[in-house]
Amino acid sequence: PDHKWLIVGPSRSGSAFHIDPNATHAWNAPIRGSKRWIFYPPGVAPPGVLPSADGEDVIMPLSLGEWMLSFWSAHVKERRNVDAGRRPLEATVQPGEMLFVPHGWWHSVLNLENDAPSVTPVTTPPASNPKPIKYNSVSVALTQNYVSASNLSDVLR
Repeated sequence: PDHKWLIVGPSRSGSAFHIDPNATHAWNAPIRGSKRWIFYPPGVAPPGVLPSADGEDVIMPLSLGEWMLSFWSAHVKERRNVDAGRRPLEATVQPGEMLFVPHGWWHSVLNLENDAPSVTPVTTPPASNPKPIKYNSVSVALTQNYVSASNLSDVLR
């Protein structure tokens, strides 16, 4: 199966919550643009994400934007869960950094606005605004799923 990708997307795009397939770990390295990650530990589904008992089917919002609009306040509440083992984790990853995604963790990612080079419009901006206009910035990252000694027994099940 496919296991490594070059991922390209505009600012504010990303991926809805999911668990990586086949009990694999993953890493993600942004090349251009920052990424905001949200993780939920194994066995703890994010608010609004309803997996079937066997985990094969999932009912959830269509997009990360819809999830944020509908379930952000429940997510913020989960950050303060008295059971620290059930709390979500969050991280912002910049170009030059790498993030490890352990198998079994629910995760989503949002491409943030970035300071990538701007696109200058064909017409020259007025003298009062000499800076180029910023259009949708593009985020680029490398990612790969993999198996190691730490998850091999889960992969083979």
